[in-house]
Amino acid sequence: MLENALERALVARITTIDRLVRRFFELATQGRPGIAALRSLLVDRDPSLAPAESDLETLLFKILRQAGLPPPIRQYRVEIAGHTFYLDAAYPELSIFMEGDGFGVHSARNPFERDRWRQNLLAIAGWLPLRFTWRRLCRSSDGVVSEVTEARSNRQQMVRDRCS
Repeated sequence: MLENALERALVARITTIDRLVRRFFELATQGRPGIAALRSLLVDRDPSLAPAESDLETLLFKILRQAGLPPPIRQYRVEIAGHTFYLDAAYPELSIFMEGDGFGVHSARNPFERDRWRQNLLAIAGWLPLRFTWRRLCRSSDGVVSEVTEARSNRQQMVRDRCS
């Protein structure tokens, strides 16, 4: 029923996907019930809206969106050296990935070691890692935006240099 209503509204030009996505994020950040059904419909249309694995990822996406940066792809799948990895957020066309770092996930020895091994494999394959903590996102969101912007700019210049 929701999907039919969504399609009718789009066909009748009552709304657009961009407007729906903006409204979705306004409502989702307020913790409203029932938002999951709309999320699944929007994800079908735009895979970058796939659910975040943590509140830290959600905050990162919100900060980037508010800064007007293009949305990275969530949980981007990469295969390297026979291993499959899912990156929290990625700009694959620029080989940039962003990861949320927290004590809860990286407090035990094995996950910590695996994460460093994984990052090294990705870096060797040409990926640029950017890692952000909850504290950094909350206290220095402008710094996070600056770093992502600079990384994107540097990588775009590298692509232009290779093409010329």
